[in-house]
Amino acid sequence: MKIIITEEQVDTIKKIRVLEKYIDHILSEYPWYEGIDSFKVEPFRFRTPMIYEVPLYRFFIKTNDHEQSFHDADSDNSPITDDIDDMFASLFPKKDGKWTAVWVFNYVDP
Repeated sequence: MKIIITEEQVDTIKKIRVLEKYIDHILSEYPWYEGIDSFKVEPFRFRTPMIYEVPLYRFFIKTNDHEQSFHDADSDNSPITDDIDDMFASLFPKKDGKWTAVWVFNYVDP
């Protein structure tokens, strides 16, 4: 069986690799960060004002201190979410005012 990969899929894979390197760069300054374990793509459905579906990129982050990593990512003093949001939005820009993709972290023990 021959698997055919489209140019759009290749482009998306390249974007994910860039994002992985960027996430690794941002998080490497935190002592709880152990690396990116994996990622997966699943559908995410927006329900308002119109229903539409986009890919959700779920990154699994290895950590040696889940509570601290969650606190740092959620803190008002932390650049984690804002910096990654900015990079993600540049890689997956809105079209016609709608998101074309979204992302989320899940923290896992190493």
